[in-house]
Amino acid sequence: MPVSHAEQATLTCPQCGHEFTADIWLIVDAAERPDLIERIRDGTLHRITCPRCGHAWGLDAPLLLFTPPEMGTNRPPLLFSPAQQTSTEEDSEHAAALLARLRDALGDAWQDEWLENMAVVPQPLLAVVLADDPQAAIERLAEGAQHAAPLHDIARLLAEAGDLGHCALQDFIAADTWTASRRILENNTPNCCPATPTPCWAASSTPPAT
Repeated sequence: MPVSHAEQATLTCPQCGHEFTADIWLIVDAAERPDLIERIRDGTLHRITCPRCGHAWGLDAPLLLFTPPEMGTNRPPLLFSPAQQTSTEEDSEHAAALLARLRDALGDAWQDEWLENMAVVPQPLLAVVLADDPQAAIERLAEGAQHAAPLHDIARLLAEAGDLGHCALQDFIAADTWTASRRILENNTPNCCPATPTPCWAASSTPPAT
């Protein structure tokens, strides 16, 4: 049984009115579908293109990312990225439903302890969390968001934070909410890290652009 899960939705193109179906990915297993991880990194996982006229737009949908511990990354096994135009109550419902489906898909491989370290990451910051070089990803996000109104505040804070340093960067990724991530950026101290930093994961065990 595949772990990654998409739901098929019937959509109507806002440009030409064409009706068509598309897969909306809601659960991604990083080991099973590295191609989907690349789409998350480049911001196209929830981007839809009309097959008739080619118009593209982003859908507001939640995402649960599962990274098997054996992959050896610094990410926690569970990362939830809520939709951006939903209430806190709706986000909780979405997370509970997706976690239940993931638990069923994994069967005996599921571990309840993963829930203790589950990260909640705003969708505009997913590329940072998944980047091989998070600091470079932060800089690219800040540069690319300068003229995007929904990301303007994020861009300003990222630009002002400069070099976060390893510990601050990991704390930023591990924050439970965007408010907490914002506080880390605002209160960043560049020299917070020891000479040989320990990833915070190890120490503690982290409207779509259209």
